[in-house]
Amino acid sequence: MNNLTKIVTASAVLTSAAITTVMVLDAPQRRSAQPSEAPDIAGPGEREAPAVVDLGDPQLQVELAHGGWVQVADANGDLAQQYRFDHLDPDPQDLPTHWLRMDQPKVQLFLSGGRVVVLSGDTLDAHAPDRALEEGALIGNVTIELFEPSPHPTGSAPSIDGLTPAMTVRTDRASFDNLAGRIECPNAITATTPTERMAGRELIVLLNDRDNRIEFLRLQHVDYLAMQTRATTSARTAPQRRVMFASNHHAPPQSAAAEAHWYQVQLDTNIRIEQTTVSGRRIAVGDRLDVTFSMDAADLPGTAVASASQSSTAPSASAALAWAALAAATDPPTPALDEILVTCDGPLTMVPLADNHSHPSHADAARLALHGTPVRLLATSDRLGAVAASMQYDTAAGRIDLVGDAQVPVVVMTDDVWLHSEQLWVEMDTGLAGADAVPGSAHLLTASPLTAAIVSENAAQLDPTAPASIEQDMSIEWTGGVDVRFDPAGEDAAGSMRSIRFNGDVQVRSADGAIDAEAMEMHFAPGPDGQSHPDRMQATGEVMARNADQTIWTDTLTATLEPPHPVAAADTAPSDDPFADARVKDFFAQGNVQVLLADGARAFADVLEGDARQEKVLLKGENIVVARSDLLIEHGKQVLIERQEGRASWPGGGRARLLARPIDVMQDHRITRPAVPAPTDRVKRVVSMQATWNDGLLYDAKFGDGAGALDLAGAVAVVSQQQPTERASLHGDGLRLEFATAATAQQTPTTSGNGDLLGTDGRVLSRMIASGQARLERRTWPTKARLETPEIIYIGGERITWDDLNVKASVEGQGDFVTRQPAWAGADSDGPFRGAGTARFTWQKTLHMNRTTDGRYTIDMKGMVEGQWKGEQDAMDIATLTADTVRAVTRRQVGTQDTATDTPAPLDFDGEATVERLIADGRVYLATPTRRADADTLKYNTRTGIARLEGRPGHPVAVLNDGVPLPVRATAMTWNMDPAIDTITLESPRGLGGL
Repeated sequence: MNNLTKIVTASAVLTSAAITTVMVLDAPQRRSAQPSEAPDIAGPGEREAPAVVDLGDPQLQVELAHGGWVQVADANGDLAQQYRFDHLDPDPQDLPTHWLRMDQPKVQLFLSGGRVVVLSGDTLDAHAPDRALEEGALIGNVTIELFEPSPHPTGSAPSIDGLTPAMTVRTDRASFDNLAGRIECPNAITATTPTERMAGRELIVLLNDRDNRIEFLRLQHVDYLAMQTRATTSARTAPQRRVMFASNHHAPPQSAAAEAHWYQVQLDTNIRIEQTTVSGRRIAVGDRLDVTFSMDAADLPGTAVASASQSSTAPSASAALAWAALAAATDPPTPALDEILVTCDGPLTMVPLADNHSHPSHADAARLALHGTPVRLLATSDRLGAVAASMQYDTAAGRIDLVGDAQVPVVVMTDDVWLHSEQLWVEMDTGLAGADAVPGSAHLLTASPLTAAIVSENAAQLDPTAPASIEQDMSIEWTGGVDVRFDPAGEDAAGSMRSIRFNGDVQVRSADGAIDAEAMEMHFAPGPDGQSHPDRMQATGEVMARNADQTIWTDTLTATLEPPHPVAAADTAPSDDPFADARVKDFFAQGNVQVLLADGARAFADVLEGDARQEKVLLKGENIVVARSDLLIEHGKQVLIERQEGRASWPGGGRARLLARPIDVMQDHRITRPAVPAPTDRVKRVVSMQATWNDGLLYDAKFGDGAGALDLAGAVAVVSQQQPTERASLHGDGLRLEFATAATAQQTPTTSGNGDLLGTDGRVLSRMIASGQARLERRTWPTKARLETPEIIYIGGERITWDDLNVKASVEGQGDFVTRQPAWAGADSDGPFRGAGTARFTWQKTLHMNRTTDGRYTIDMKGMVEGQWKGEQDAMDIATLTADTVRAVTRRQVGTQDTATDTPAPLDFDGEATVERLIADGRVYLATPTRRADADTLKYNTRTGIARLEGRPGHPVAVLNDGVPLPVRATAMTWNMDPAIDTITLESPRGLGGL
C-alpha cells in the first residue's frame, strides 16, 4: 500500500499547485482595505463667496483673488462645477469666440453620488459661453484627481479639504467635449491610487448624451498596471481607500445584476501579469485579457470609483485591471515586493455589454478572463506551472477557472508531477476546488519541466505537451472530475490542503501496483514541517488495489498515512522519490472483501484490517472463505496474517475441502463466493479430500525454505476419497501438514500439489503428522453403494507421520495396525492371517509402512509386537503371533483400478489389505487352536499357508500340540497352516511331543 499512495499524494500536490498559481491574480482580493476618516463636509455658509465676473466681456482680463471661485449650477440649482485661475484671458487671439484661456486653472466637477473631480494644469483653453465649461483642453502638467467625500446634506456641495485623492492622473494634455461626450489624452499619462499605479498612451473616451455613461474607451498603448497586495498596503501608517470600477457607493450597492450597467475591458497581445514575493515570482501570460464589471453613470472615466470598505468581497484585482484604461506611457518598472504588474503590447478597449450578455451575478462583482494559445502561469517560488486555453476569475464567487479546449488542455506541472485535465476551478474564499465531471490524468516525472522557465522567469517557456521525462508506469487517471477542499488562502499563498477527491473510474498505476475505484479521496493534515501532508486515503465503489503480492477488492478501502519523517541531518541527501514521506500506517477494507494472492489463493471476508508497519492483516467475517483452484477453506470467523513472522492464524473451527474438479478463482475481478462444483462424467467425485478442525489453524510460511507448514488443532479429521468405493482418513487431536517445493521433492508428486491450503504453484504436500490419538485408515468397498463390509487398513498411535510424496507412514511409540479382508475381496483360502478375516498388530516402539515399486506395502513393527487374527466365518478360527519385531507384507493388487476419471488425492495408499507374508524376529511365539510354537524367527507365506520357524544356537524351536503336555524341539520347523492340512515338519527334532 505504501507505493500505491505515492501517486495519489502526487495528484494532491498537483491540485495544490493549481491553487497556488492563480494567486498571481487573486492576491489583491485578499488585501485589507479600511476606510479613511473624511472631514466634515462644509455647508453652504462655509464656502468662500464667489466672485461676480462677467466672463463674456471680451475686454476683461481677470486675476481672481486667492480662494475665489467661478461657480456654475445645474438645472436643479445644485453646484455642478466651479473653477478658479491665476489669470484669465477671456478672448485669446488664437481661439474662436466664446473661448477663454486660463493660466494655472483649477476646476472642480461635482458628480452624482457626491464624488468630486479636480482638474489642474498650466493652461486651460475652454469654450464657456455661459460660464459653464463645455469643451476645452488642459495643457502642461495636467493633473486629474478624483475624491470621494463623506455624504453631505442635500443642497450643499461636498468638501474635499484635507482628503487624499482616491485616484490621480497626470499627463501633458487632456481635451474634453461635453457636447460630443468625448475625452482625449493623446500623449502619455500616468495614474495612481493608494493601491495601484498605471501608465499608457493615447486615451479616447466617448460618453453618451443621456447619462454621461461611457460608450467607448480605448487606450491605444498600455505600458503597465501595478497593484499592491495586502503585504504592502497593510504596512501603511494610515488606512487608505482602494479604487476600482463599481457603482456609486454613497448609496447602498445594487444587489441585483440586472440593475447595474455592465462593461467589458479588453487588453490585447502579449499579456503579462507578474508578482514579486519574498521567495520568487508569480507570472501569468496570455494573448487577451477580458474584464467584465459594472459601473453606474459617470461624468469621466475615472469617476466611477468606490471604497473597498463598501464590500468585503470587492473585486479589487479585476476592477483595477479595468480602469487601466487611465494608464499612460513609460517603461514598465520592476514590480516591488508583493506588487502585481500587468503589461501588454496591444491596446485596451472598453465597451458596454448588451443587456442579454452574460455577466456576474452581482453589481459589485467582476469577471476576468485571460485567453491565450495557450495561457501560461508560473510560480518560481513554489516551482509550479500551469497551462490552459483560458483562465477565468469571477469575483462574486471568488472562483478561478482554468479551461482547456481540443488544442490546449489544462496542464499543471511541478518538478515531479504532470497533471492533465479539461478544466480546473478554485474558490479561494470557500476553500473548494476541482474539475467538474471531466476526465484527467497525472504522471510522475523523472526530470523537471520547469527548469528553463524558472531560470529565465519566462512563463512562455512552459510546454503544455507531455514531457519525455514522464514515468509511464506511475500515473493516475479519472473520468468524473476532481473535488478539492483547502483552508481559504492566507496573505501570500494558497491555503493548506484539506482533501482531494478523484471521481469516476479512478485508475492509479505504478511500477509497484495499482488502485481502481469509482472515487478516491485523500485527506491532509499539518506535518512536523508545518506543511500539509496526506494523512488518510479512502477509495470507494468497486475498489481494486493490487501489488506484486496480492489483489484486494472491496467496497471501501481506507488507509491512514504516517506524517513525513524529519531529515536527520542537514547534509542528508534528498530522496530520489519525491513522495517518500507518504507512508501507509494502517488500512481498512469493508464490504465484500476479496484478496487474491499471486500464488492463486483467494480469501473472502467482510472486513480487512491491516497494520503496514507490522505487516499484519486481519480478515473478519461471518464466514471467511479461502479458495484456490482445487481447495475450499470455509466457516472461519477471522484470519490473522503476519508477514514479518511469515505466519497466518485461523482461530476456531473450520473445514477445508480438496477438489478433483477445479474452480476458477483467478479472474481479475470480484466473483461470487465459490461452492463445490457439480460432478461431471469425467469427475464424478468432486471432493477428493476434506479436513475439519475445532480449535484453530496456523500456517508457517517460512518452513521448508518457504514451502510452508500448516497446523490444525482440535478433533482434526482428514478424509480423502479418490473414488466412490475408496476412502482414506487421518484423525488426531492435532495435525501438521508440511509442504515442499517440486525441486526439493526431486520426483513427480503423487498429489499434484493438493493439500496446500494457501496454495502456491510448484508446492506440494510432503508430510502429514497427526498427534494425540492419531488414526490413519483406508477403507474399500466393492460397490458404490458401500453397503458391504469394507476392506480395511488401519494404523493407530499417539503420533503418526504420513509421507505423501513417498507414500509411507510411521508411528513413534506404541500403536496398533489392523487389516480386514472380507470374503468379497477374493480370499482364496482359509487359515491364520490368510483368509477372510481380521488381523490386528500392536507394538511398543515404532511402526514404519512403505509402499514398494510393485504395489505392495511393507509394515515393520518393533517392540513387543503382538498380532492376532480372527477368521470371518469361524469364531474359533484365530491365531496369535508375538515377537520383538514383525514385518507384514501386503498382497500385490491384482489387476488395476480405473483411476483415469479422478485426480489422485492425499493419503492415496491403495492396494489390498490382505497380508501376503509375515516375517518375525526375536522371541517369536505363534499359536493356533491346534498348536503353539516358540522360535527365534518366522517366515510365513499366506498364499501357500507354509510357515517356517527357526531357532538359534542354544534356543531351538519348541512346538506344543493341543492335548499333548510335552513340547517338541527342533532346529527348525515347517508348518503347513492350511486348516485342512495343519501339519509340521521338524528339522533335527529332540524329544517327543505327540507328532
